[in-house]
Amino acid sequence: MNFLRMLATLLFCIMLSGCSWYAAHRIDMQQGNLVKPALVAQLKPGMSPEEVVNLMGSPVYVNTFKPSEIIYIYFEQKGWHKPIINKVTLEFANGRLAKIVK
Repeated sequence: MNFLRMLATLLFCIMLSGCSWYAAHRIDMQQGNLVKPALVAQLKPGMSPEEVVNLMGSPVYVNTFKPSEIIYIYFEQKGWHKPIINKVTLEFANGRLAKIVK
């Protein structure tokens, strides 16, 4: 009887270890620049790149093949939920902000 109780306890512990919090939990991830709509609304055509960086912060990505383009990307995923990606592309012409693509 004592042996069966120990065996049942052992099997229960083995089965319970498969249901650990590690398998069910996923950490929240945030990467990039926080692209706030209030900040994007303050962007105006004619701003210099320095003014944009002062307002929005340093960009995550500057297009190597098109240096007149700055891209701000923000990625957020909470647990197992669908990721949220906010992206704003800023195009400059003659050293001034010419186009904002959301």
